[in-house]
Amino acid sequence: MDRFSVLPPPLLSALSRLGDRLQAQLTVEPVLAEVLAPLFELPAERIVQAEREIAEAANLNKWRRTRFRFEALFQRPYTDLEQLGRLPGLEYLFVFHRDGHVRKAALRKIRGPLPSAFVFAAIVWRLNDWAEPVRAAAAECARRCFPITPVDKVVEAIVPLLMRHQSWKRWREEQELLWSAIGRSDVAARLADLIAESEHGPMSRVLRFALKIDALDPYLSNIAQNARQPAVRAVAARTLIDGLATWQEGWQWQWVDKPSGLRRRDPALRQRQISVPTNRERAIASSSRDRSGAVRKVAIAAAIRHELRSPATLRLAQSLKNDRSRAVRERAEFVLNHAAGN
Repeated sequence: MDRFSVLPPPLLSALSRLGDRLQAQLTVEPVLAEVLAPLFELPAERIVQAEREIAEAANLNKWRRTRFRFEALFQRPYTDLEQLGRLPGLEYLFVFHRDGHVRKAALRKIRGPLPSAFVFAAIVWRLNDWAEPVRAAAAECARRCFPITPVDKVVEAIVPLLMRHQSWKRWREEQELLWSAIGRSDVAARLADLIAESEHGPMSRVLRFALKIDALDPYLSNIAQNARQPAVRAVAARTLIDGLATWQEGWQWQWVDKPSGLRRRDPALRQRQISVPTNRERAIASSSRDRSGAVRKVAIAAAIRHELRSPATLRLAQSLKNDRSRAVRERAEFVLNHAAGN
């Protein structure tokens, strides 16, 4: 096992013991509890690398060699599917099995609220499984379990999942199950609080991704005024001022010089109208008083886009012409010069 493993040593050791018993086709019941407790505690952001390491450490192979064992004289061997059927909790481990039939059976066995953020992330990861029947079973599992999984476990998984969901290429309509989970009213409220209160982390990108649906729209005003990170306040402010949510949905090629065959890779942006009414002039004025130059720049840039010739924009430019931020001063000077006919 890689010395830079994302799995803690006690879990690796327990997985190894369980894998030895699986290989010998002995019941894994004596060691299963030692695996599940630390498995549930894994961070959701480690799901992709953890899958490979879990399958390797626990010997979750598609094929098993059958050989004579002395124990077989006294105890009949168990297949992996038989063990899955008789041992509660084994399904949470077997969603990482290398046999698609076992993964599908494990997903079909999972019922009720999911026990941790890591397990929630594992089900979402299975929605991107290479095998279509496994994706279908994961979708059925998500429909059963996501609506009743505790809000704290869902929100804990949502942030890392949003940060990497665009790199997963196999899922199509299965993605909607993740967005449905984000759209839960309790999840949206908790996620909005997390975005606003976090002092670190990629919360501006999380907010942009989450704005693909309208669940966070009612919280935009609070985020624009009170979020700890200036980049987050800037995203919320621009969304309110423009009345449009903008997010990235993959990449697209743009020609730089078509005859020469030169092109560049740009973000593919999508937009939607936000679902809450906004007062643009009030939102611009509020953002212009923000303590961060990044947010004040959003305000003056929006005024130029929407209301360049209005008296309100001229008054705003006058108030910002000596701003601490050079970017804000330059935009204020542009407005004043335009008004003067320069």
